[in-house]
Amino acid sequence: MIETFSFEKQEWVETSPGIRQKGFESGGHRFRLVEYAVDAKHEEWCARGHLGYVLEGVIEFEMPDQKILVKTGEAFHVSEGDPHRARNAAAIPSRFFLAD
Repeated sequence: MIETFSFEKQEWVETSPGIRQKGFESGGHRFRLVEYAVDAKHEEWCARGHLGYVLEGVIEFEMPDQKILVKTGEAFHVSEGDPHRARNAAAIPSRFFLAD
């Protein structure tokens, strides 16, 4: 079975100050388009695993012992159980696709 979904038909939902997303769930997975405004930061730590691709901008992932920049055109994988949080490290809004 193949399901299709259009992000264009979805409304943005603000999840934290300066962070908004739209998406859907299918087969126990979430698929989201996420946007961080300039200077936006997700303050809470997350331990859920993610796969993603940066469409525009730069996202900085902070982990307890390191920080990693993921730039436009780069994909990323955060392992399940690894504490992390993210912020926009670009001078423009950053957008990325996220699956978990």
